[in-house]
Amino acid sequence: MADLRSINQEARGKSHVVVFDIETRRLAAEVGGWDALRKGEGGISCIVVWDNYTDSHNIYTSRTLEAAGRHLESAEYVLSFNGIEFDVPVLEGCLKRRLVLNGHCDLLQLVWNSISGRRKGNRLDEIAKRTLGRGKIGTGASAPTLADEGRWDELYAYCANDVFLTRDLFKFAGEHGGVVGADGNLLHLHLPLEFSEWGL
Repeated sequence: MADLRSINQEARGKSHVVVFDIETRRLAAEVGGWDALRKGEGGISCIVVWDNYTDSHNIYTSRTLEAAGRHLESAEYVLSFNGIEFDVPVLEGCLKRRLVLNGHCDLLQLVWNSISGRRKGNRLDEIAKRTLGRGKIGTGASAPTLADEGRWDELYAYCANDVFLTRDLFKFAGEHGGVVGADGNLLHLHLPLEFSEWGL
């Protein structure tokens, strides 16, 4: 976890925001379905947390999940893509405890709220390519294989890229009021009123 005691005063003048993503050790089909995976039964191979106080990312493994949980809990706002329905439940299942987050803003939830429901064409890769002109560098389905083969650098890079995409989509939304929707037009998102204080 970042040593927040060493953060300079300029950084302390803005809200403490982190962006995170996890990769599971096993796939849903291997552990009996998505519900089992969300309960933590598929384990976690890595968690990447980008921190606006340090403008850097931390990598956590299955051995440092509690530290990852504390890092998320230390922030005023946690940002994610589908973290509310997936990443947080998985981490809570692995930790065997609830996370106490001060604030959580989920980009996918914002998109669903804006289009009044769940529709195809709104995965992270799709939204990022439309909005940022770049997308994911792999698939979540390949993450367990990378771990099995000991290709940890590739796994960490893949997870970190998802975090950077999520962070940059939030930045874009803050500057433009939303992200590019499936129809190619700006999809307005209802960002929290305090978004301008987040210092992304």
